[in-house]
Amino acid sequence: MLELNDPLWNKLRTMFCKEHVPTLLSALAASWDDQTANTLLWGELWHQNTCCGATYAAIPHLLKIAEPEENRHQRLEIALFLGQVLDSSPRQDPADQSEDGDLQPLPEAFAGWAMEPVNASDMEKMRSIKAEFYSALPAIRAVCERALHEHLEDYEVVRYLLSGIAAADGLTGIASLLNGGCDGPFKCASCGWGYEFIRFGERVAVYADTPRGTPHEDKGLSDFKDGAPSRADCFMTPIAEDGVLDARIAALLALAKRAPSPDPALLLRHFAGSFVCCKCGVQGPMHPPW
Repeated sequence: MLELNDPLWNKLRTMFCKEHVPTLLSALAASWDDQTANTLLWGELWHQNTCCGATYAAIPHLLKIAEPEENRHQRLEIALFLGQVLDSSPRQDPADQSEDGDLQPLPEAFAGWAMEPVNASDMEKMRSIKAEFYSALPAIRAVCERALHEHLEDYEVVRYLLSGIAAADGLTGIASLLNGGCDGPFKCASCGWGYEFIRFGERVAVYADTPRGTPHEDKGLSDFKDGAPSRADCFMTPIAEDGVLDARIAALLALAKRAPSPDPALLLRHFAGSFVCCKCGVQGPMHPPW
């Protein structure tokens, strides 16, 4: 954990560079305030699916705030934030480039993390922050699951927290689709062709991107307006109730079924399933659009 008085905070980038992150973290630890939390979490530490150096340095402090039993509200806000961070972060720990004595520019693994110039001590601290982030995935998962159990009645909250749990478990495609909800983009895991999905009742319709140079028809939008998937190119094939082979998906589905609403489990069964690509003909999973 990077201490709040560490001078590296003055170099770590934030989204808008308007607030001093350690000051806000200290204030929230002492007395939670939603306006301050929104400024920190959704202003300085995350914006439009982008994280920065201060984001990862703040995570251990946020986990500490979320820990006490009485901090139920804080835990929910932090869990929702951490789920978004996971969905916006690299899926694997990128190897640091070898050092050659010249720290300018920053190695690729830390591009955008800090304002230069940085020294050897700064680099070592950033490596520790990065390592701590990846080692904290089980703790982040636990906070998301704990908050989910505390808010089962809220469908949207359950969906977002399931996304965070899936991301922490390495189910990145499912996490991205859950984060999108009832509609959003994805691509074929085999050939990379782009698609859009829209939920219609018990089914999830799939619409292929229009090939470049051909007339564009937004079939998904037309179907959405009509309230029926008459123009869909295909449909997602959900996993069967007894057909879950991945223990991570089985655990996620068990959590989804605890919610009073059947919607989280319905979406999860579809997103853990497959579809047949109109471009390459391969039946396989849905891949995140990035």
